[in-house]
Formats: sequence, C-alpha cells, structure tokens
Amino acid sequence: MSSKVEYGVAESGDANSVWKLVQQTIQSVYPKYYPKAVVSFFCQLHDFANISSDIDNGNIKILTADGRIVATGSRVGNHVARVFVAPDCMYNGYGSKMMSCLEDEIAGEGYNCVCLETSIPAKKFYLNRGYMVCDIQRMLLSDSNQVFEYEAMKKIIRKK
Repeated sequence: MSSKVEYGVAESGDANSVWKLVQQTIQSVYPKYYPKAVVSFFCQLHDFANISSDIDNGNIKILTADGRIVATGSRVGNHVARVFVAPDCMYNGYGSKMMSCLEDEIAGEGYNCVCLETSIPAKKFYLNRGYMVCDIQRMLLSDSNQVFEYEAMKKIIRKK
C-alpha cells in the first residue's frame, strides 16, 4: 500500500474517475466469472448516472493513494455496495482498507451489523473478513433471459 493513503467522501468532480474505475474493474475481472449478459448488467447497474446520483447523495467513499483514486465503496446506513479496487491496484490492501473504513463508519453510527451483496470474485474476500452468507438471491435478466444468482452477506460488528 502506498505511503499516502486517504479515505474520504467522493465529490462531484470525482464522478468520472469513480465511474472509470468501476467500469474498468467490471470489464477486466467479471468476464472471468460471468457470462456476457451478467457483465453487461453490472456495467449498466453502475453507470455514470447512478454513480453521479450516489455522489450527490453523499453515499460514495473513495480511497486515494498519492492523489489517485484506487478504491471506492458506497454505503447507505449499514448497507455497503459498489466496493471496487482499480485492477492495477488489487492485492495491495486497498480493498481491506476501504472495508475497514466503511465498517468503522457504520459501527460509529451505532449499527451492530454490516450487510452487502457479493459477486463471485469478491466472495472469498468477504468471507475472510468475517462475513457470512445469509441469503441467496436470484434475478432474471430480461435482456438475455438468463438467471443471475448472488449472495447476501452479513457481518456482526461492535458499536463504537
């Protein structure tokens, strides 16, 4: 991990950088695990408009290393979503740092658990952080008539 790592709230000027990081990560990692229709679904789900809206609502956090956005995550209450690390920055501790910051915020607000939905490539990461699968969800992708399955996870945390 870089020596100058900072965690903060994404601002409107960060929207393009956050969107690019998310899209690059989806397009470089997800095709190894999912069919094209599911990759397309993720790209549409995390489009520029949705990211911009979440930034405007103060829901998106960023992790910067030496001034560059290397990871992002969103949260509303105790629900975490859209945690992504730039493909060239993976396996350097940035995802763990992002999750620790999000979990600390959630605990600091008095919640006793963190909830999220996981993708196949991220499942082991969350299991290693103490998350447990609490439900399996299924969604029919109307464009391709394919069923997409994902898992809801939960972690009990201590209130700060």
